[in-house]
Amino acid sequence: MSYKFKTLSTLFSLTLFFLILHGMGYQHEIKYTLELDISNSNVNRVNQREYNPEQCRHNPSCNKLAEAIVYEARGESLFGQYAVGSVIINRAKDKSKRWPNTIYGVIHQGNGSQFEYIRNMHLQKTPTKEDWKTARMVAYDLLNEFVPLVTDANHYLNPRVLEHVPNWTRVYPKVASIGNHDFHKWN
Repeated sequence: MSYKFKTLSTLFSLTLFFLILHGMGYQHEIKYTLELDISNSNVNRVNQREYNPEQCRHNPSCNKLAEAIVYEARGESLFGQYAVGSVIINRAKDKSKRWPNTIYGVIHQGNGSQFEYIRNMHLQKTPTKEDWKTARMVAYDLLNEFVPLVTDANHYLNPRVLEHVPNWTRVYPKVASIGNHDFHKWN
């Protein structure tokens, strides 16, 4: 399947792989190609509104989501960044009360123990202006529903950087692998 989306600055062509679980653990690999034409300033989004990075920077929820995206996923594809942001929003919108109902609350739940960048902020490299611009665009798009949530997952991790993979990865079904992250859903 090939999808074309228009968003903000240059032309990207990304190949994305999803692992979708079907039935009794049978896995299919489905390949998507997503082309993002961000070469002009006329952004074709759901409701055709212009994006201004200041709109996110001055909105506490948007800026906090952008912070998580920039530190947790800036090395990922644009789609991978949307996926990480989607997980945080899915938690905030969860009706079961497992997580706080705000972006800030989700990110700082358990003194931030849910997110590596909070626990180890002192080890983080300083994001570039371009990193921040992209993360704010992604956060703004997701929070304003210009781009739909790209996964229904409520957990993600990068298993390649962990000494020990958490037990929940064996319990919560994996719903996707995007870039370096695996996405799981606790029903």
